[in-house]
Amino acid sequence: MMQVRMLILLAPLIYAAHILEEEPGYIRWVNSVVDRGYADHGHFFAGNLPSITITALIAVIAALTLNRGALLAMLAWLSYFMFANAMFHIVATVVLRHYSPGTVTAAALYLPYFVWFVVYLRTRVPAWAIAAVALIFGMPMFIQAYMIVFRGTRFY
Repeated sequence: MMQVRMLILLAPLIYAAHILEEEPGYIRWVNSVVDRGYADHGHFFAGNLPSITITALIAVIAALTLNRGALLAMLAWLSYFMFANAMFHIVATVVLRHYSPGTVTAAALYLPYFVWFVVYLRTRVPAWAIAAVALIFGMPMFIQAYMIVFRGTRFY
């Protein structure tokens, strides 16, 4: 169980690595794709610190308790911030034929970590519950990805 707990605690580090990959060029990239761009205040990493902190809190609770509720909360969070986000970066890079900052960590870290977490969670939670949580909580990012990649507009 110690190994599982330690792996769960990797989530915020993986998230931070992804944000560091995105920081130098994500806003510039997305502004080149959408009709209404985002302001670039030069604080991309700092702007993501609340989400990294929430990831860390959820991971600590899940790792300490290994409680199904805490693990499902972590699945909900990771479904948006890791799984759906990884799909966004990969699809955007392929469809738009231009590197979307974040694609490397999305493919090399987010997807393997998410798959590991789902496989672990499958020993504790029915597959239908995992699928439902992942779909429901990933949906806003899937919608955002569709709008950016295929319609050239923002979700918010």
